This record gives sequence, C-alpha cells and structure tokens, in this order.
Amino acid sequence: MIYIMLILFIFFWYRNVFSNSRSLKFIVSLYFFSFICGFVLDYIGFFTFESPWNIKSLLFIFITLTISFGALSKVDLVKFSLKKPSLLLSSIILKLLVFLSCISTVLYFSDFLNFIRSPDLGMARLEMQAGEIESRGIIYSFFAAISFSFHINLYLFFDAFLKGDKKISLIALFGSFSYIFWVSSVFGRDGFVFWVISFCFYFYLFKDQVSSKIKYYFSLTFSIIGVLFIVLFIQMSSSRFLGHSKYSNDYNINPVLLSTLDYTGQQLRNINTYYSMANIDHTYGQYSFSYYFKPFIDSNSLKNSQEKAQIDILKSGKPHFYFAFFLKEIWIDFGAFGALIFTTFIISILNFVFKTVYQFRSIFLLYIVYTQFLITGLFYNKFYFPSANAFLLFIFILIIVENFIYVRKK
Repeated sequence: MIYIMLILFIFFWYRNVFSNSRSLKFIVSLYFFSFICGFVLDYIGFFTFESPWNIKSLLFIFITLTISFGALSKVDLVKFSLKKPSLLLSSIILKLLVFLSCISTVLYFSDFLNFIRSPDLGMARLEMQAGEIESRGIIYSFFAAISFSFHINLYLFFDAFLKGDKKISLIALFGSFSYIFWVSSVFGRDGFVFWVISFCFYFYLFKDQVSSKIKYYFSLTFSIIGVLFIVLFIQMSSSRFLGHSKYSNDYNINPVLLSTLDYTGQQLRNINTYYSMANIDHTYGQYSFSYYFKPFIDSNSLKNSQEKAQIDILKSGKPHFYFAFFLKEIWIDFGAFGALIFTTFIISILNFVFKTVYQFRSIFLLYIVYTQFLITGLFYNKFYFPSANAFLLFIFILIIVENFIYVRKK
C-alpha cells in the first residue's frame, strides 16, 4: 500500500511542480523527501514491529495533505513583496513584532549559552525532563510565544535586504534567532532544523530577485549560521543516540545517521499506526487549541483531557510524542473523518481570504504563518503548544489593528 501512496503523492507533486507557486513546490518536496526517508527505513527493516499498512489510513493521509497544501497557490508572496516598499519600514506593527523578537533573542541567549556549554547535551536534556520544570513567569511565557515569529522575521530579512535596507534587515535576522534560543532552553533540536529549513524556503522563493553578489552574501550567512547549528544538532544527536539500543542493531548504518534518518522519515509509518488505534477518546480541539479553551474550561479539566488522550495512545502501543506530521494532533482532536472536515474548513477559509482580501495591509502574515505551520508540521503540529496558540492569536490581533489604523488614515 505504501507504493500506492507514493505513486499518488508523486502524481500530485508533478501536477503542481509547474505551478507558479514556489511555496507549493518547496513544501510538497519536503514531505516527499520525508516519504523517501521512510521508504529507506522500511527497506532496511527498521519498522519491523509497526502496524501493517492500512489503505484507509493512506487515503486519509494523502487526501488531508492534498487539501492542506491547497491554499499555497493562491498568493504569490514574491509578487506581493516586490510591489511594495520595505514592509518592515512601512509598518509600525511589523516594527513592533521585530522589536519584541529581538528582546526574546536577548532574553533566551543565556539559555543558548548554557546549551552549547553543556558537556553532554543528551544527559542535560534527561536531567531537565526528570526535574520539575518551574514556570519562569508571564514575561518569559510571552516572549516564548513571540519566538514563533522567527519565520516572519526571516521573510522580513529577505524583503528588506533585497530592497537595500540592509541594516534593518539584519535586525530582523537577529530577531529570528529567538526561536533557536528558546528551544535550546529545553535542550531541543528542532530550533536549528526549522530555522535552516525556513531560511532555505525564503532563499528559494526570492532567488530570482537577487544578484550574484547578494546570493553570495546569503550563502555566506547561511553557511556560517547553518553549519554552526547543524554541528550542534549532530552533537546533540550523538549524545542522545550513540549507544541507544534502537539505533545500535546491525543495519550497517552509523547510529547518528540512522537516528537522523528516523527523525526525518518516521512520520508516515507513525500516522498509519495512530490511525489504526482503537478506544481513543478524541479531545475535540482541547489538545491542539488548549489556550483558547482556558476561559471556558477549568485548567485541570483541560490537562486531564490531554493526559487521557496520551494515556489511551500509550495503552494502544505507541508514545504520544512520536512524529506523525501535523496530522497526529488533529487526529487526536477530531479523529480521521473529523480531521478531514476540519482541514477542509480551515483551508476553505484561507482560500477565500487569499482570493479576496489578501491585498489588505498585513493580511500576508496569514500566508506566512500558514507556510510556517506546514513546514513545522512536517514533523508534528508545533502550533499545539499554548505559547504557539498565543502567537497565532497575537498575529491575528496585529492584522486587525493594522488594518483598522490603515482604514482610519484613509
């Protein structure tokens, strides 16, 4: 059945590879690469004890992903950007967002230093998880939410740099590091991964607009920052997975390389397994959107609902934290059919917005956040964290406020 899934997805990918949407090409290619990595893991027998392929789950995966990519071709971010002066200089809202991002970068910088100074990153992570994680207060929580704007900051960096505003573009670039530093505070690796992918994403989008000289500067920036982060990623992977029984079997593959391959390619197998689980009490939005339920549902009830879903999954034979695209979290909330309806509803709204009102000031932020969701959703729904829920609400408020100011000025 996996071959049927791959053939269908390849067909979809090639149908859209000649589309005008570079966003679509890039993001669909990421998911396709994950499928290929999963195929390699299957080929070497890495998934020996996983659930057999289920044709219903494969159809659910393919249809839901296809719908989820549907709004990518509705906006050309490059054309939108080129028609306007530097967005960062012309928008007080974006200036505020970048300013707050820079504060977040500074605030979490000490955590990043602790991260790179740790002699054993894997052990430091285990010690942190074993201990009680104390809340650092509302200020840190707020700037944790702000750190999710790194994807927006990278867009603003490219936009300002290409329009000659190099100094202010570097400020936006500095603000983008906030997410890496925040993730480092919990000894996580995905801060490096998502920053690198996002940088490549915007470089690919804007590459036709840059001269050879600017491409050189972009490549140099990426090489210096990207290599540093990748080295740290490998170091952390080594400390966590060298000697790990899961990766020490006779696959004739280096354990760190195998763990990285597993990191990239396990999603398709995992969502197939989750789909096949029975007796799961779905949470109807309380898992992925807990922040929005807090005014209406007691915090303990929310926590119990989430933990109940995680325990149900654990009883069915798989930890809840395995990667399974963003599909896993919406499946936990709504089930397969509900997830399909929910995805169709959200994408229909986005399609309507991008077709009719995307020319409004700051409405393009919705598209940027949408691409961010799909990129981070390559592994799991990163936006299900309360801090990410707060970030989405913050962006929505910014769009409303800026459009209100713009209308009043006119």
